[in-house]
Amino acid sequence: MNNKLLMSGVEYFSDGQAINPYMDSSVHIDIAKAQHEHADAQQGFEKAGLMVTRVAPPADCQDGVYTANWAFILDGTAVMSRLPNARKAEEAYAEQTLRAMGYKIVTIPEDWLFSGQGDMLYIPGTRTIIGGYGYRTDRRVHDFVAKLFNCEVVSIHAIPQRTLFGYHNLRFGTPVINKVSGIADGPAYDIDLAAGVLRGAVDGQKPLIAYCPALLDRKSRAVMDGRADFDTIVVSRSEALHAYATNLVSSGETVVLNAGAKRLIRTIEQRGLKTIGLTNSEISKGGGGYRCMSLTLSNTTSSKLTRAN
Repeated sequence: MNNKLLMSGVEYFSDGQAINPYMDSSVHIDIAKAQHEHADAQQGFEKAGLMVTRVAPPADCQDGVYTANWAFILDGTAVMSRLPNARKAEEAYAEQTLRAMGYKIVTIPEDWLFSGQGDMLYIPGTRTIIGGYGYRTDRRVHDFVAKLFNCEVVSIHAIPQRTLFGYHNLRFGTPVINKVSGIADGPAYDIDLAAGVLRGAVDGQKPLIAYCPALLDRKSRAVMDGRADFDTIVVSRSEALHAYATNLVSSGETVVLNAGAKRLIRTIEQRGLKTIGLTNSEISKGGGGYRCMSLTLSNTTSSKLTRAN
């Protein structure tokens, strides 16, 4: 599955430009602690049997640590992202980095937002991608990617952040437009905050997907519930929101995720997978977890998966 990952660094990490609901520019970030958390994440990935390539972070980019948003990569082709205003400087750096690594570069129209891997969950062993839209990704990107890779993109949409009488609300009120980015806000502004792939289609088994129905709109819940080809684990809203439970990285046998997702961890282990639970109190202040910190380089549709010996 995610056997090769790209990670950056936290040297410039901050939430000075609060471009998602989890950021608070008034809250201090301890960079030294964030560096320890980032090192722990890399060690966790490597312990899970994943190969990590490290590059320097893009200079003066507050969110450069979140390499998942740089592109979506499949079969050696990188579809480059179109990021919010506060992250625009990452785009050229990401393209330069991936081109130098030998990936074929594909770009989308400049006026289409695209959050890269954050809104594209490839299911190994299939020709299926779970795609998010409506916040950081234009729905037209799904059709573009489906045609480019001859894949199915299962399009789902997360609920918006709302405000009612001045208070944040997930059910009632007026949808919130982020004051910094000008983009609609949502607790799952990237779909990897509402869903995660635990196992691909291996040894004749259905792919195993963790997702939080409470963070999806009604139509999208029906889409996920109607996928007879998926085996699913339901994640609670509390763990999705407060432990970034679905923002995970899986080798197909071992899952690296936030240690606070205790219920999900128990369920994953009951399904026969191993887990590595870590903490990221500082890096999570930017609205991202372990999947956000890593871009999968090795997705491929070329062969059917079998479980490692």
